[in-house]
Amino acid sequence: MPKKQTEMQEVSTEEVRLLRILLVDDDPIILTMISAWLEDKGYEVKTTENGADAVSELPIFKPHLVITDLRMEGMDGMILLKKIQKYNSILPVIMLSGSAHISDAVRATHQGVFEFLTRPVDPDELFHKIHSALSYVGTADQESDLPQKSFIKVPSWQTY
Repeated sequence: MPKKQTEMQEVSTEEVRLLRILLVDDDPIILTMISAWLEDKGYEVKTTENGADAVSELPIFKPHLVITDLRMEGMDGMILLKKIQKYNSILPVIMLSGSAHISDAVRATHQGVFEFLTRPVDPDELFHKIHSALSYVGTADQESDLPQKSFIKVPSWQTY
């Protein structure tokens, strides 16, 4: 009888390098740690320490995904989410928080955040959510900002 197992299909380093992630957090330690994880996996990462800088980077960096903190000085993650949605309504956003309440997660989800994670973040869980977000929405073509699901194969769960 065949043995069933669940594995994540691997994505080549070349394919991952095509993916850009904008990381926003006012804690430089968190920025350094998460950006190192992402870069180790081959993602192109741009970091900003506040929402205003993140908004200005959107048309320049053209991220495929944004990961942001909920609570930041100045522009918090919810305001940033609204500005991201005005820039690109289908750009996935993963929100992180170390001190969130359930009501924060519910509010963020209702406002359109793709995923809400609490810190400390498990790297494996974060990468699973990144792959899910990119699989769900697709990725942007180099020539345009419009999503193209066929642009890149992102990992998916398969049963053998």
